[in-house]
Amino acid sequence: LAHVCRARNSPGMEAALGVGPLLVDWPGLRRPSLLVLEQFLDAVGIAPLAPPAVLEVAQRAYAIPYPPNWSEELDAASGALYFYNELRDEASWEHPVTSTFRDVLDLVASLVAEKMNLGRVSARIEENLLAAQQAASEELADWA
Repeated sequence: LAHVCRARNSPGMEAALGVGPLLVDWPGLRRPSLLVLEQFLDAVGIAPLAPPAVLEVAQRAYAIPYPPNWSEELDAASGALYFYNELRDEASWEHPVTSTFRDVLDLVASLVAEKMNLGRVSARIEENLLAAQQAASEELADWA
């Protein structure tokens, strides 16, 4: 796991992780610098001895920048890590996309357990992405 901690700040990391230009080019995105991989794995419910495919996806998720306007901060009194949204002036002890990462990791774990062929894996991932997109669209519609 230590190699991921070193690698996440190396040049070309976006390409190695498959992070598209949308994330890379978004101005002002902050990368994790205080969050430790083991903390992240614990937060998303992944054991260090999880199947290699699940750990690989978790490591990639760990290296992804925070969503726009989110940063990691340290609580002055306790020294504990928390997450802050500058736009909303709101703080949270939970990573801003924990539930999304948990959903993805649950899907990966179920696909690994079912030992599906690559074509079926792709279809299942696409189904889940479409469902997530639909849910996000419905949530955004309430903002208007």
